Amino acid sequence: MTTSSNTEIQELKNFISDRFVQLDRRIDDVKTELKLEIASSQAEIKKDISNLDLKIESVKGDIKGLSEKVDGIDKRVSLLETRVKDQDTRLWTFVVGIFLALFGLLAKMVFFSSGNP
Repeated sequence: MTTSSNTEIQELKNFISDRFVQLDRRIDDVKTELKLEIASSQAEIKKDISNLDLKIESVKGDIKGLSEKVDGIDKRVSLLETRVKDQDTRLWTFVVGIFLALFGLLAKMVFFSSGNP
């Protein structure tokens, strides 16, 4: 059996203690790095969200502008439909007028012809 002296045991304890201290420092360093990385990531995410909010507001403005343009186009189409209906009414009035004029002329020739030209 090997006997260990108190000095060797003390050296071993000191060695282990130093290793634990080094490990604690490394853990603290890693923890600090992770905190910095998380903070950096959070800042980037907040910046990206802010940019998205700006883009969304821009798109909302564009949509509002497009909606106004569509409303204007709808009004113009409605006016054109009204004009087309008016033109259709005028056309039929003209056709009926021509028909009545021809019918009247034909009736005059048939019923009121005296044989004298």
